[in-house]
Amino acid sequence: MHRLLLCGLSDLAEIAIVRAIDMEIEIVGFYDRSAKRTQFLSKPVWIEFELLPAFDVAVVTDLTAPLATVQQLRARLDSDRVVVPDMLRIE
Repeated sequence: MHRLLLCGLSDLAEIAIVRAIDMEIEIVGFYDRSAKRTQFLSKPVWIEFELLPAFDVAVVTDLTAPLATVQQLRARLDSDRVVVPDMLRIE
C-alpha cells in the first residue's frame, strides 16, 4: 500500500496529503468526477476513472457525496482496495 489515489477534493484530502508525507506514502493524485480543475495541491486530478494511473488503494476523501463515490469505487475495484475513513460513517 504505497501508491494511494485520493477520491474527492476536500479538507480531508489535504489532511491525507500531510499524513502521507509523514508515512512516506506516495499520493498519485486525485479522482473527483465533479472537479473543475486539473491539479490540486500540486497533484493531478482526473474526472474519468478510465484515465487513472496505477495505484494500490483508493482512499475516499469526498465530503460532498461520499456514499456515491464509495459505491462507484466498489463497483470497479476489489473491496480491499477501497478505504473509507471511519469519520465518513459509511458501512
